[in-house]
Amino acid sequence: MMNNNVFKTFNSTLRREIGRSFTSSTRKFFVGGNWKSNGSRNNVFETFNSTLRREIGRRFMSSTRKFFVAGNWKSDASGSDFINILNEGTLCNDVEVVMCAPSSHAINVDSIRSDIALSSQDVSLDSSGDLSAAMLLASGLQWCLTGHHERRISHGETNEVVGTKTRLGLEGGLKVIACVGETLEQRMAIGEEVGEGSTKFLDIVFDQLGAVASELTPACWDKTVIAYEPVWAIGTGVPVQLPQAQEMVGHIRGWIKDNVSSEVADSVRIIYGGPINAANCVELSEVEGVDGFLVSDASLTTEFLEIARAGSSAEA
Repeated sequence: MMNNNVFKTFNSTLRREIGRSFTSSTRKFFVGGNWKSNGSRNNVFETFNSTLRREIGRRFMSSTRKFFVAGNWKSDASGSDFINILNEGTLCNDVEVVMCAPSSHAINVDSIRSDIALSSQDVSLDSSGDLSAAMLLASGLQWCLTGHHERRISHGETNEVVGTKTRLGLEGGLKVIACVGETLEQRMAIGEEVGEGSTKFLDIVFDQLGAVASELTPACWDKTVIAYEPVWAIGTGVPVQLPQAQEMVGHIRGWIKDNVSSEVADSVRIIYGGPINAANCVELSEVEGVDGFLVSDASLTTEFLEIARAGSSAEA
């Protein structure tokens, strides 16, 4: 029977050698494992597949993009009680973690661990009593959220408003998580099944992207994360299949390549903002092009720690 310690050693060696292969761009590193006549290979094949996808997929496809996980507490008032759980939990150094707290909590949460940044869920357009970027920055926040689907729907925020808020957040010294995504009605606008041939909904997402991109200078993109929200799958009971998540992230990155630059498309982080929990986070973290998550329901449970760790190459 294959020794588990030997298998762990092989995984460790694989990770180390994949890292070294970047120094020799013209020579593709080759690693082979010889199981000989061992009959237990099926027992470890699934684990090997997971490790291989995680290590090769993340290092070669997203070698310059640090995995990013943000928790959105929305209007939940219990966030302060969850801070102790966050502070005592285990996170990984190769994953950037941000908590989007309600404004009343965010400006008062000073006991959260130093490796978790705080974000506002919005930033104001003016100084008429809302929270400006300057106020948020002065309160110790580093990020703000713009274009979340609930603000687009409930507050009637247009693409232009979202674009302007994104610019104001960046100009004010904050980093920004800018959300884009289509509703179920928009995705099925021409009467086709979700994900079955219809592409009209892409124009919705591309218009949202265009409104943000038009407000950004090239330097701004280093401080911007794009969150794709499949609004059509949030609270509707319609599941998101892994190929659909990969396809949409690919479309978004392709649009950025064609309309901004190849450099920005390669470097900007695009995260998944759909239904995410401990049961599906590992699979989603391995989807090509997905650089992290915007977590809602699970952001105030211990599942959030599992979700954040799922994005780490240190997790086996």
